[in-house]
Amino acid sequence: MSKKTQVYQQLASELRMRYDYGHSVIFGTWNGFEVILYPADARYPFMLTASISARNPDSIMFTKDELTQFCKDNKPVNFLRQNGNMIAMGFKNNPNPQKLQEAVSSSLNVLTNMLQNRGYAPCCQLCGQYTGTSNYIANSQYLQVCSDCAGKIHQDMSMAVHANQNKSENILGGIVGALIGSVIGIICIIIFGQLGRVAAISGIVMAICTLKGYELLGGKLTKKGIVIGCIVMIVMTYVGNRMDLAILVVRELNQYIDVDFFSAFRAVPELVKQNYIDQGAYMSNLVLLYIFTVVGIVPTIISVVKNRKNEGKIEQIG
Repeated sequence: MSKKTQVYQQLASELRMRYDYGHSVIFGTWNGFEVILYPADARYPFMLTASISARNPDSIMFTKDELTQFCKDNKPVNFLRQNGNMIAMGFKNNPNPQKLQEAVSSSLNVLTNMLQNRGYAPCCQLCGQYTGTSNYIANSQYLQVCSDCAGKIHQDMSMAVHANQNKSENILGGIVGALIGSVIGIICIIIFGQLGRVAAISGIVMAICTLKGYELLGGKLTKKGIVIGCIVMIVMTYVGNRMDLAILVVRELNQYIDVDFFSAFRAVPELVKQNYIDQGAYMSNLVLLYIFTVVGIVPTIISVVKNRKNEGKIEQIG
């Protein structure tokens, strides 16, 4: 059992709430309000967010100053936001189970008391009706909605998935989009290269922007699109590394003779062959860039597959 699961189980038990293993969500009732506790960013599992759906009968909202003051008065709270009927309270990162439990319970007490004093009552997040709600997850978004709204969400999502499946793939547009997206990756390679570094972020940006570019201009990202995107990444990573070296060549040679960028770019392979550019350093740089690109490709593809699997699905938590 992972540390995250252990902490979540203990926290749910201490708060007298329930823990949904499948979605890594803690949920239950606090002072009459339905509460969902979840990590907004999976990279920081101990920086939780609490969501409560409630509204004032006169639709009176909290002011920006009141939300800011709440955070100042409650040290464990990182932020407090109100978006329509949804009130979200974020907690600072705290992997200590006991301290996290104290932070959550004390802050929930203050927040729910404030809501009660302002006349707020639990409601459906979407329609705002004071009716029975359940907790759902749809497209990685946590919701507190009534059964009617849950049904409507499911219907809308199913129609969107059906429309996307019927959308034709524009391969030429996708290639153009992938090339445009890869330019952002090249810019990262050059920036960090000029600083004398090979950064993992360059490969990650290359992978994400290339695939996203294909999806935007190609209409959708299919297996064919992923293969094309990977080919574009391989080529453009090489181009980015070569452009980075060309800039260095121009900088060095311009001390003695005038050399333009395009001439230097064409000369890079010969300079490597003649060992004017260290072959070992050149190859290790290029290999590292490809490794970092793979590091970016794998989670991006996993995310695409996961999102596609969950398309059109709305699941009830617990």
